[in-house]
Amino acid sequence: MLAIAHQTLGAIPTNVDCDLSSSTNIELKWHPYASEWGLYSVKGDAGTANEIECEGASPKLHLNQGQEYTFVQNDVSNWYHPVGFSYEPGGAHNDCRIDNSGECPELDGSHLQYKVDGKNAEDGDFGLDAYEPLFFFPQEEWVGDTHTYSVELTVPDVTDFYYFCHIHAGMSANIHVKGASVNAESPKQHAEFFPEPPMITSQDEACGTVGVFDHAHDLEAACAGKHFLCGDNMDNLFNTCMEAIDCKMHVHMAVHTDADPIKTFMRQMIPHHQNAVSMAKILMKHAPDADDDVKALLREIMAVQNHQIQTMQGYLDGADAQHCYDGDHCPAGCRSAHGMRALLFGVVHAHCPQGCVPA
Repeated sequence: MLAIAHQTLGAIPTNVDCDLSSSTNIELKWHPYASEWGLYSVKGDAGTANEIECEGASPKLHLNQGQEYTFVQNDVSNWYHPVGFSYEPGGAHNDCRIDNSGECPELDGSHLQYKVDGKNAEDGDFGLDAYEPLFFFPQEEWVGDTHTYSVELTVPDVTDFYYFCHIHAGMSANIHVKGASVNAESPKQHAEFFPEPPMITSQDEACGTVGVFDHAHDLEAACAGKHFLCGDNMDNLFNTCMEAIDCKMHVHMAVHTDADPIKTFMRQMIPHHQNAVSMAKILMKHAPDADDDVKALLREIMAVQNHQIQTMQGYLDGADAQHCYDGDHCPAGCRSAHGMRALLFGVVHAHCPQGCVPA
């Protein structure tokens, strides 16, 4: 495991106030290290003398009621991350529990116009139905030679609303409206939506991952003395990071079977995909001079497999896997072997199944 003292460094700041009311263009980029799914980072009037860089990720934007702003998504990191705007947090990913009406309401053509290459994305409509599918196109086709992507937003008369990613859940953030009328409506679900941002450990920060080392001591016990790589330079940071995430994947892929084979498949595939995303983040951090083709591959792994993870999590609907090393599976007279180590590599005792040892 990674030989760095386990300590909590804190989270990448989120929901930090950022007044962009005087800006015209608001540039979005995807920040891959801010959470498991990544979050938007934001600048106002980027590249000009009036540039304002918001702190952290998913900042709380302050905009003027009735004013028009252009949200710019030209940076390649926005591929698979089309922005949307909603009156309640979470947008299309969040059920509206106020009246059990399903998805919470989003802003529409009275406040939005989606544009591609400077033109309306769709004739006769505000363009979301034409804009969002483009973000599923192959990355090289989405980028093209001169493609540009933007959303013109006229700020509604409400106290607050939200920006979010239409493809990935967990990326919603607050927009506070300056100058809203005294009768302006407020969100109904704001307080219950925003979780604490993920805490970044020293090991995760060194590797470029999120949440891998939250239970570092358990992983050390599970994989003590075992290796998932071999060869030279085993002690360098990149290789030790890779071994750590490989250990976590093998631990988390050991799940109890289900009568429904689809659930068994998904419970194994989720940690498999999570490992692929972590591998891509580690390489992106430790090979910053990689060529454009490699960087494009890493973005594709992170964006596409995160979307697939969320799709599978939605199918399972909170039915978490029971892991083989949890101990609950061991019969009377037996107890769980020491973590995953015995399950993967240990011996089977005469009267205890694999993964269990005499109590």
